[in-house]
Amino acid sequence: MKCFSKLFFIAILGLFLVINSAKCFGTISVGINPFSVQAPPELSYLKKGLQNLLVSRLTVPGKVQAIALGSAISIPVQLGESLNPSAAARLRSRAGTDYLLTGTVTAVGQAVSVDTWLYDLRKGGQPEAFTAQALSLNDVVQKVTQMANLITARLSGSSRTVVSHAEEVHMTQTSKSSNAKPSALDVLLGPMMQGQNISYLNPNFIEITPETALGNLGVWRSQTFKGGFVGMDVGDVDGDGGNEIVVVTYEKLMIFKRQGAGLRTTGTYDAGKMDKFIWCSLIDLDNDGRSEIVVTNLRKKNLTAAGYDNSSSKVNTEFFEPASMLFRCDGKAVRMIAKNIPYFLNVVSLNGERVLIGQRQAPNGGFDQPIYEMTFDGQRVLPRRDMALPKYCNVFNFVVTDIDNNGSSECVVILPNNKLAIYRLNGSRLWKSRRRFGATTNYILGKADDPRYNDVDYYYIPSPLLVTDLNEDGIKEIVANRSPEYSRFLPAGFKYYESSEVVSLSWGQVGLIENWATREIGGMVTSLRISDSDNNGVPELIVSVILGKDLLQLWKSESVIFSYDLNLKKKGANKQ
Repeated sequence: MKCFSKLFFIAILGLFLVINSAKCFGTISVGINPFSVQAPPELSYLKKGLQNLLVSRLTVPGKVQAIALGSAISIPVQLGESLNPSAAARLRSRAGTDYLLTGTVTAVGQAVSVDTWLYDLRKGGQPEAFTAQALSLNDVVQKVTQMANLITARLSGSSRTVVSHAEEVHMTQTSKSSNAKPSALDVLLGPMMQGQNISYLNPNFIEITPETALGNLGVWRSQTFKGGFVGMDVGDVDGDGGNEIVVVTYEKLMIFKRQGAGLRTTGTYDAGKMDKFIWCSLIDLDNDGRSEIVVTNLRKKNLTAAGYDNSSSKVNTEFFEPASMLFRCDGKAVRMIAKNIPYFLNVVSLNGERVLIGQRQAPNGGFDQPIYEMTFDGQRVLPRRDMALPKYCNVFNFVVTDIDNNGSSECVVILPNNKLAIYRLNGSRLWKSRRRFGATTNYILGKADDPRYNDVDYYYIPSPLLVTDLNEDGIKEIVANRSPEYSRFLPAGFKYYESSEVVSLSWGQVGLIENWATREIGGMVTSLRISDSDNNGVPELIVSVILGKDLLQLWKSESVIFSYDLNLKKKGANKQ
């Protein structure tokens, strides 16, 4: 009998261990890194608060176990890039979990963006990107909860339905009042407010912007990247039939492909120690269906200032000369096919045709004349012909089109003071704006005449102008970044632009008139394009933005890409 009791006890204990082992093996563990927070000091609590919130939202008993990591585990690659299996194994050993969730929190004004990357430490590979965007701090919990649901569904194969408190209140009020008679207040205010929406907060408040418009419908935002995106273009660079987004910072060329809620890095190229990438554009030079990548690069030269009568005669000064490059993407490999091109290079629209143009550096470090249309012979980029353009043009600040539909071309130019102007090709001015456009803090520094004094010219590179006809009514549209006015009073080298808006302008007999404008964008717009970045057949306005962390030191800044879907009745808008 005692033997039987022992055997029964052992059997029950074994069954208990088997059940618990099965439960342990069926549970996926996720380590949550402390988030890096780019926000005012008063929002520093988000770092710990979001980590705790994600632990509670991601934990699913028996399926997902979320663990808050006490100290951040450093990822050996840039966020969004693939993790090889050996590095993943090392991280798994350090974290003690199957997955690692890491991310950043960025607060710009009242808006908060939480960008996360989920790494599978069991096998490595490409992380999955998830983003939560809230227009105010009040929306952060709801948006992060929705993001956590997507992550949980990915890990466990389950899903949760989230209804916000506001939606619950609205549904409750609707169900209670669907059959109710109108109140005296409704009868009184009805004729007074006809055609207007009354805010739910107070019957004396008129709703200006409906809540349904605050959900960022039609707007996509990438994760946040380190460094300032000073140049951006969109096109098929690897020949797969889909478009990629190509950007440059001062130190790096990067190629991205849209994937879900984020951007996946498909190729990179680092600038040399003496190099500085300031611009990029795309053009198919050999008509093979694959765009080449044109990068305007500046190479640092050390000059010794001599000829002075005091101790400053031995002072060394830095000076940059154009040494531009041409790249081709072969799968994931980015290959340089031409280098040390002594021209500033860009691709611009000339009467609807994208053309590679170049310009030499002037003796003072600025832009020399003339501007050339360039050609590529397979090894070298060479000038083909000089272009008859107004003297105010440089390779970065103009487009040519028949803006007033009179049968002759005009040149639309962003002047050095960031006024927008239209010139006839003979140099006579047709129109100039009162407001400023295209302003950035990306610049080319001229030669110092005397290193003892801060006598240096700044040549600013504006964001590009686009020419399009989105509704195909035959009237040209100029799409441009409109800049704030306050920074015009600051001296060169101290300007900053912490907000922007993109506008569309068309000729209205006496000048350009506004068609539409985006909402204010928190940050500095450096480039804009019209293309199909997610390859779904719907064109978009794509904008690169440097966030307002330190706009005077772009190499220390952070950047994002915005994409606005263009709801066109007719497809086929001109790509820029």
